[in-house]
Amino acid sequence: MSSTTVRPESTFGELYFLNPQLLSESIGPGVPLSTGEFSTEDNAFHFDITSLVNSSIVSGVDANKRFYITLNSNDGVIRSSLIFNEDAPDIKRPRLIITYIKSEDL
Repeated sequence: MSSTTVRPESTFGELYFLNPQLLSESIGPGVPLSTGEFSTEDNAFHFDITSLVNSSIVSGVDANKRFYITLNSNDGVIRSSLIFNEDAPDIKRPRLIITYIKSEDL
């Protein structure tokens, strides 16, 4: 690969909620918790985690599990160059921003 080769920007990502010890066995191929699209308006991926929130209300959240994101095709390899972690500069650290719509009781 040439040093001038540029990887195309990812337009979607897959979100997994997994136990870190099972990561290499579980992240691919597999069924993601959610597939999110990249928004150029805020330069962020948006994932719908409604099913996780709903199931967590009933059964609780497994404190041993962590979120993992893969971008475009999932070859089972997570590279630190793809996404930033909590050690990145503040402006590039991943954030989980949860929004919701309050619906009236039916």
